[in-house]
Amino acid sequence: MQISNITTVNIGKNGLTPEILKHLKKLLEQKKIIKIKFLKTAQFTDEELISLPGKIVKKIGRTIIIEKKQ
Repeated sequence: MQISNITTVNIGKNGLTPEILKHLKKLLEQKKIIKIKFLKTAQFTDEELISLPGKIVKKIGRTIIIEKKQ
């Protein structure tokens, strides 16, 4: 996994909205791996993380890396 090939998406204060989830799903169709960074103002729960359209590979603080499900 090369860092330069990972697309990064920043999530702001509105959190994981349905529009953001659609966007992430579309990105995963094009890319294999996506890095999601939640800003300090972003609120999210573990249930919302489960609803992400990919498999969580790594979670460090407010940064999550997901990959396309096989």
